[in-house]
Amino acid sequence: MTYLLIFVVSGAAAFFTTPLARRLSFHWRIVAEPGGRRQHQGIIPKLGGIPLLIGYLAAMPLIYWLVPPTGDDALRLRGVLLGTLVVFIGGWLDDRYDLTPRFNFFIQGLGAVIAMGHIIFIELFTNPITGKEETFLRWFALLFSLF
Repeated sequence: MTYLLIFVVSGAAAFFTTPLARRLSFHWRIVAEPGGRRQHQGIIPKLGGIPLLIGYLAAMPLIYWLVPPTGDDALRLRGVLLGTLVVFIGGWLDDRYDLTPRFNFFIQGLGAVIAMGHIIFIELFTNPITGKEETFLRWFALLFSLF
């Protein structure tokens, strides 16, 4: 029931802030217009990440209150939050200024490195052939997670 509440609050926050993000997108002219590689019809607002971030941020206090993270979990949650904020800011800048793919790749890598610095990386996996749990070498786990 706790996780359902967190999900509902997050979803509701995103749902109810979507019209605001749409209006802001048109007001600030942060939109995708047809032409060139964009084959859609009409003008499309580009600030859909705002409601997603607001939903995510609305869930954070609930998580800390209802399911208080302990030990490494608190560190990991902080890493996810910080990495997400970096990627969000980079995405907003890209929406606003149509930045290069190289910049976007850099921002996504930076967000991943921040999360990895907070011990979030893929270290264990279940081998689909044997069904056994396998462990990556640390250097490969970091490289694989960054990828």
